[in-house]
Amino acid sequence: MIIVDKIFGYLKVKKQIKERVTKHTVMLADYPRCGVGWIRFMLGTVLHYNSTEELKKLTKLEMYKYAPTIAGTEKKFEPFYFNGDKYLLKTHYKYFKNFNKAIIIYRNPFDAIKSYYTHLLMETGKVSYKRIGKLSLEETFLLIGVKNYIRTYETWFEQIKRKPKQFLLIKYEDLLKNTEKLLEDMIIFLEIDYGKLKQMRYLTKIANMYKKTDVTMPRENKQYPAVAFKEKEDIFRKVETIFNENILGTISPELLREVNKLFLKMELIKS
Repeated sequence: MIIVDKIFGYLKVKKQIKERVTKHTVMLADYPRCGVGWIRFMLGTVLHYNSTEELKKLTKLEMYKYAPTIAGTEKKFEPFYFNGDKYLLKTHYKYFKNFNKAIIIYRNPFDAIKSYYTHLLMETGKVSYKRIGKLSLEETFLLIGVKNYIRTYETWFEQIKRKPKQFLLIKYEDLLKNTEKLLEDMIIFLEIDYGKLKQMRYLTKIANMYKKTDVTMPRENKQYPAVAFKEKEDIFRKVETIFNENILGTISPELLREVNKLFLKMELIKS
C-alpha cells in the first residue's frame, strides 16, 4: 500500500508540474529548510504592496496567493501575475525544463538536515523513515537527506552553468546577514517595480518583518508537540552529535566527498 501511495503521489506531482510550470513561471527552489519559505514571504509582501499599496506582514494563506507551491492541494491553480505574465511558484523538487527564471537558495547541508529533522518533529510529532540496515533513525535520516540534497542541487547546478542569466543563486547564511540587500537583488532579478517601496524605505521594513536569527534549532518559545519533545534535550543532543560530517564520513565516505564537492561548486559559482 505504501508503494502504491508513493506511485500515485509521484504521478500527481508530475501532472502538477506539467500543468503549473510554464514559460511564464519563476521558480523558487531549495532543499527543505534552506530558506525558500522566507523568500516567498518577502517577495509575496512586495507583490502585495504593489497590487494594494498596503504594507503588512502576510499570513501563510495570504503568502500562498502570491507564491504558491507546485505540490499544492488547490483544486484550481490560480497564479498571481506580475510584469504582465510572470508568476512565482515554489518547489523542493529537482530541476525540470519549462520555466522562465529561477531563484535557488542553498544552505550548509548539515544545518539544513538538522533543521528539517526538528521541523518534522515540531509539525508531526514523528519522523517516519524506515531504518536502513543497522543505522539508527537519525543516521538513516542523515543519509537519505544528503542524497536528496545532492539530487536537488546537482540538477539545478548543471543548468546554472549552462544558462547563468536565467538563475539567481543565494546562500541562506548570506541572507541572514544581508537580508535587505539580497531582497533588492531578487526584486531586480525578477524585474519587479519597486521604486515606491525603495523611496518609502519599505525594503528595510519587509526585511525586518521576516528577519531570521535561527540557523538550525527551533526557537525556545515555540510550543512543541508534547510527544515529540517529551525529552527534547536528548533529541537536540542527538541532532548535534549525529547530523555532521564525521558521522556521514563513517557511514558513507563517498557521499561525504560528493556533498562537499557540490557545496564547494555552489560557493564558487555564487561568488
